[in-house]
Amino acid sequence: MVTRLEGPRSRRGASSTGCLISLLIFVAVLYYGVNIGEVYFRYYRLLDEMQSQSRIAAALDDGTIRRRIQAAVQEIGLPDSAGALVVISRSAAPREIRIETRYGETVPGHAATLNTATKILTSDAAAAWRRAQRGRVVFTNGVFDLLHTGHVALLEAARAEGDALVVGVNSDASARRLAKGPNRPLVAQEERARLIAALAAVDGVVLFDEDTPLALIERLHPDVLVKGADYAPDAIVGAAQVEGWGGRIVRVPLVAGKSTTELMRKLRA
Repeated sequence: MVTRLEGPRSRRGASSTGCLISLLIFVAVLYYGVNIGEVYFRYYRLLDEMQSQSRIAAALDDGTIRRRIQAAVQEIGLPDSAGALVVISRSAAPREIRIETRYGETVPGHAATLNTATKILTSDAAAAWRRAQRGRVVFTNGVFDLLHTGHVALLEAARAEGDALVVGVNSDASARRLAKGPNRPLVAQEERARLIAALAAVDGVVLFDEDTPLALIERLHPDVLVKGADYAPDAIVGAAQVEGWGGRIVRVPLVAGKSTTELMRKLRA
């Protein structure tokens, strides 16, 4: 008699436990689905707003369009950085304009697709990105031809000085004017920028055509300017400007024996 009573009780306990686990899984899936759906909904609301702006954009300047889209980003509840990834381009026809997002298939906050190429920004997009930052922004620059561990160490040290790191990369024309040697740079500007963007320490990459990054520094207004310790303080481009608005200059020790020139010497040996 006792044995018969214990059997059903045990089965009921197992059944109750299974139902509880199933209920918890159902609640978790429902919660996740609702939140993902909400993010997608907000994202596509932003796309709708961008399409609306494109229809009336012929009479507006790019700055006004960006301000309206940024306001939509805040109203919709997306991260402020979403507005910085909006690209505005005008064709030769004065009344034709295209507004698109650099997010691609990635929904903000849910890295379903890893595409670090979105870190590569135009000067205009970088300026908008900078305005959206609330923490300390660090800037450094270089050619970054034949990426090596010395470059990585510099960029990681730079990122540690603030909350976000933006890197200026010399264009091919700019790099050639630096007279680093014949056939330099070895790697094209798009590929160099892409490699830098793939590093976790880097938040944004901007190509610049000028001989120096001074104009880019003045536009991005960084809180910290980082260069290698091989640069004397008075030889660092932009140092006076950054210190003038209350920023800091940081010189990072080099990694001995690590340079593009040294790599090339070994390859030719």
